[in-house]
Amino acid sequence: MKIRNLFLVIIVLALPMLLAACGGDKVDNAEKFMKALADNDIDEAKKYVCDKEKDSADDSATAFESVKISDISCKEDGDNVKCDYKMTIEDEEDAISTSITFKMDGDKVCGTAE
Repeated sequence: MKIRNLFLVIIVLALPMLLAACGGDKVDNAEKFMKALADNDIDEAKKYVCDKEKDSADDSATAFESVKISDISCKEDGDNVKCDYKMTIEDEEDAISTSITFKMDGDKVCGTAE
């Protein structure tokens, strides 16, 4: 009986670590999403988007075609993730510092928060 209890304790303690290792982190995934958009890699960006928003990810990629994104930094903002970044529009020299807040569905980007 003691071995069974010890086994259950090990499972209970190890399960959260295993789930964390297998699942993504919402802040990390939002940053990866932004970097994929910056690289104009729509297939990579779709890996970090919730299922219901995958089609609109194509629109996001085309919106960033004439824009260079750099210095991406994301942080948790309640249930959302806020990403600060610099944006340079094609044919302009000055970078604009801006931010976007993503609604998250678990660890996936699922639209923007207003």
